[in-house]
Amino acid sequence: MANEGYDKSKDVQLFKDSINVHKAKGERFLNVVVYSYDGGVPKIRIGVANKNTDPNAPTNKKWVNQKGLSSIDKEEAKALIKALEKALVKLG
Repeated sequence: MANEGYDKSKDVQLFKDSINVHKAKGERFLNVVVYSYDGGVPKIRIGVANKNTDPNAPTNKKWVNQKGLSSIDKEEAKALIKALEKALVKLG
């Protein structure tokens, strides 16, 4: 059986909670999302989106997604815990 690879259309979002974090360098969101891939076991994905600092950026480039979560402060951690608790409910 050949490996068909990842197909974004099979990635179904079941839940999303976005934590708006205002930083001195700009605005960012911590996103806690529950996805089910092709009807499989739901999983939690944590992502970070930073506001693009380029004022001339096109509309579809106003937010830049980071590859992973870096360091967070105490308030961000508290908000992330609350979002994770909500996401856990979706996992069953």
